[in-house]
Amino acid sequence: MEFTDERQDTQKNIYIDVQNKYGSWSRIYLISIPHGTLVSNRVKGFEPSYLFVDELTNLDSSVYFDAMVQQLGRRPGIDGVQQYAAACNPAGPNHWVYKRWWEAPLDEEGNYNKDYEKYFLDVAENIDNLPDGYYDRVKEATKNNEFEYRRMVLGEWVDVPVGDAIFKSYFHDNIHIVGGGKEKVVPNPEFPIIIGYDLGMVNHGIVFMQQVIGTDKTIWAVFDELIINNEKISYEELVIRLMRKMSYWNRVMNWNFSYKHYSDNSAFNQYRPGGQNGSYDVLDIERISREKADTFGLDTIKMKAAPKFKGSVEARVRLLIQKLQEGEFVMSRDLKEVKAMFYNLVSEKVKYGKYDPTAQYKPRRSRYIHTFDALTYPMIYLDVGPSYGAVNSVSEIFEIGGVN
Repeated sequence: MEFTDERQDTQKNIYIDVQNKYGSWSRIYLISIPHGTLVSNRVKGFEPSYLFVDELTNLDSSVYFDAMVQQLGRRPGIDGVQQYAAACNPAGPNHWVYKRWWEAPLDEEGNYNKDYEKYFLDVAENIDNLPDGYYDRVKEATKNNEFEYRRMVLGEWVDVPVGDAIFKSYFHDNIHIVGGGKEKVVPNPEFPIIIGYDLGMVNHGIVFMQQVIGTDKTIWAVFDELIINNEKISYEELVIRLMRKMSYWNRVMNWNFSYKHYSDNSAFNQYRPGGQNGSYDVLDIERISREKADTFGLDTIKMKAAPKFKGSVEARVRLLIQKLQEGEFVMSRDLKEVKAMFYNLVSEKVKYGKYDPTAQYKPRRSRYIHTFDALTYPMIYLDVGPSYGAVNSVSEIFEIGGVN
């Protein structure tokens, strides 16, 4: 194969020309774009037939895909598929690269878009091309860091806990996560499906679960999620997405499940202006679901309010810890947002010089709080009752929940 020496164009981009198998020459550009805000301007004017991006997980946003892939297919006279390719080390399920290649290509039935492809290259396949001792140094450097070891040595996509993760000592993959590949937790027709809600303006947490009652214990089994972060959508669109999932599980399991819906009381008592007269969340959800019920073959959504009282957030944290400790919680491996919540929900910082024995049970506000709320509102409703806390102290709640 023949190729020219390196040259520069008028914008100082480095390129070489390489002789191809068709007897002509292909031009290869090396473009350095260190920050996402520069991508769109830097790639304008290029009409590549093939793009390769190295160290993709080190780049800060999906613009490195979105803006660049739009330049493909514009160059005439190219036979075959014009491609975008990238290489990277794993990050976590919350990284935009994972969301683009693992989540975005999936349709509602779990089928993978044929225009996308992903490959896992085991280090053993490349060991002969690495410098002597390099792989051993990587293993040594990561042996005391579970998450870096899983990423850099095992090639797993895992999120790294940030700060004082509330559940880090209680939530364990090998105990609380089940399934793998196409295997996942599915609902049991003998029990109703429970859906927890935390509704907001641009953030919505919705979690599907069951309270499976056995002979010796009750297991909370979480099998689906609908988590929306920083996206302003109408309640009509939200309800359609929700009812589509409900209908999906009825169809997959060939069973008309009974659905139980739980939110906090803000869905019932916080008035939201809008439309002609404004409304309350629960009234909007019920109205829209009534209008769409026949379309999806479902009943109208009827919500119940979980108790909310002073210390109720800490009570829900301790209640969930109890479920984890006593083996009363399992979740499907494919639930990225629920899993991310367990890894990344951190406690509030204690003010200097102030002793707060409950600080470790107070979640800091973050994107993960919505998933936590949606998960635990049904738990506290069904474990302690809808009106508990109105006249009882928070310490009594902890005692009844079995955590002291």
